[in-house]
Amino acid sequence: MRKSLIIIVEDEIEIAMILRELLNAAGFQNILTYDVPLTALQHIQNGLKPAILISNFRMPGMNGVQLLDAVTHLNSAIEGIIITADPDLARAESTRYPILDKTNLTIGKRLIQLVRDRMPEVSLP
Repeated sequence: MRKSLIIIVEDEIEIAMILRELLNAAGFQNILTYDVPLTALQHIQNGLKPAILISNFRMPGMNGVQLLDAVTHLNSAIEGIIITADPDLARAESTRYPILDKTNLTIGKRLIQLVRDRMPEVSLP
């Protein structure tokens, strides 16, 4: 089990729970979810230190790229992953972060692999 913190920011709570369960099943246990990007950003500004932040692209208040840009400005060691139903739009805004298509059936496998590749610990779940 890896212990570094993963944050999921997804305004659709059901999708956030599915992503959390998927990562839990892959051995990742230290996961927080937020449905409001500004709340996640405030917690990181106040000292929360995730290793990875997984964010939906389209959300009220700020999009996932804006959130990840703000977070990585605070701490460049935080890895970001964007999940979206509109990958072309997300890629048009930024190519700095991996972008996963929510509508692609392989999203689960791809997300787990991206998280494993970006997690700072050496041991695998």
